[in-house]
This record gives sequence, C-alpha cells and structure tokens, in this order.
Amino acid sequence: MDKKFILILDAIVILGSLLTVFFVVGYTQPLAIGPLAGSEESLMFVFPSADYLMLDDNIKFESPTTIFIDDNLNLESGRYYIKIDSGLSSDVREIKVGVDVVLQIRRLSNGSVGVFNVGESALEVETYKIGNSINSSLIYVGISSGNGGNE
Repeated sequence: MDKKFILILDAIVILGSLLTVFFVVGYTQPLAIGPLAGSEESLMFVFPSADYLMLDDNIKFESPTTIFIDDNLNLESGRYYIKIDSGLSSDVREIKVGVDVVLQIRRLSNGSVGVFNVGESALEVETYKIGNSINSSLIYVGISSGNGGNE
C-alpha cells in the first residue's frame, strides 16, 4: 500500500511539473520582436496598445519624459528604460544604446505600438529575455511618416 501511494504521488508531482513547464514556456512573450515577417524593415519593437510611453535613464522613473504616438525619439549612447502603461497593466523595458539613434513611435494596424528606426543608419538589435539572447536582427532605416523625412 505504501509503494502504491508513493508511485501515485510521484506521478502527480511529475505531471504537475510538466504541465507547469508547458504553460510557462508555451505562453511567454519575448520582450521585443524585430523584424516581424511581412512588416516594414525598420520596425524594431512592438509594445502593447498605449497612448504614450515614458522614458527615463533610471528605473525608478524619477524624471521621465513622455513620448506620444508619432513622436520621434532621439537617443544618445546610454541605458534607458521605457514604461508602457496600458490601463490595467504596466510594463518596463530596458534599452541599451551604443550609438546615437532616432526612433519613431507609431501605432500599428492591429492597435499595438511599434518602434521604428528612422535614423541615418541601419542598427543591429539584440533581444534578451532573462539574460539570454533570443534574437539578433539588422534593422534598416525607414522613412519618418508624418514629418516628411528623417530628423
């Protein structure tokens, strides 16, 4: 009776662990997507639907800058944090910039927000999740819509 009980308990623990791993791995989303198939070549990242983003150089957002949709974002070399507040949830992402870049925030056709490279040169973008590299892409230069060209 004791062996049977232990085997049943082991089976429950193993099945529970497998189901937990399946749901954790199966339903995670990458921090950034770039580039998406069938989209513009200058798309770097996609964020959930939002009306604005907050940018700061420290994770506590002590002096944030508000970036609205269709605004250009000039970033010098350094580390930045972007906070996306979509009503019910809030998401903070880190961006490390090695060269001066010009990005533009635009709404995509599905309602989400895309970050596009509208600077003077192509950028190599590496995406990390929990310290592990999950993607590396070359993002080409796009044209800034709404402003008639690059700034």
